[in-house]
Amino acid sequence: MIRHCVLLRFHNHVDSEAIDGLDQTLADLSSLPMIRDYRFGRDLKLADGNVDYAIIADFANAAAYEVYAQDPVHLDILKQRIRPLVAERTALQFEWPEG
Repeated sequence: MIRHCVLLRFHNHVDSEAIDGLDQTLADLSSLPMIRDYRFGRDLKLADGNVDYAIIADFANAAAYEVYAQDPVHLDILKQRIRPLVAERTALQFEWPEG
């Protein structure tokens, strides 16, 4: 299985309402058929210096991730709903054992 992890730091002007909208958008995105599991959420502010938000998506294999990465719905959400909020993004994909 492939695990895709994204960490976001928002621009200073991003408010709670905008993040609520992002939560709803990502909940809708989680219904894409190539996604096995999709989790996301705000930092709990338990430690200084953390990023603001995390997104974790699981895929059956690299091919499923690649379909997701090029999916028009995903790309539109990225362009219209995520990038305007984000000052900094870090991501990685790694193999995650099933079971």
